[in-house]
Amino acid sequence: MYKKTFWLILLSSFMFSCSGKDEIRKVTMVTYDDFRSTQHLVGMAVEFDDPVLRPIRLHLYHDSLLFTVNSGEDKLLQVYNLNTR
Repeated sequence: MYKKTFWLILLSSFMFSCSGKDEIRKVTMVTYDDFRSTQHLVGMAVEFDDPVLRPIRLHLYHDSLLFTVNSGEDKLLQVYNLNTR
């Protein structure tokens, strides 16, 4: 009885979750012709005192804070500040 109810709810949620072709019409395509000029990015190499380990995700904020999310390490989140090394 519970299995039938579960599958019925699951099937009905799949049927009502799809919105159809309306989502495809809202897509905006971007091509290389949309950009008028090319800008070359310039960066610098930064040496850290501690190794950055093996992050699964990197976040950079305000060009100075680097957040790394590590898996399988003692610390899950590491924060590096380039201004206060």
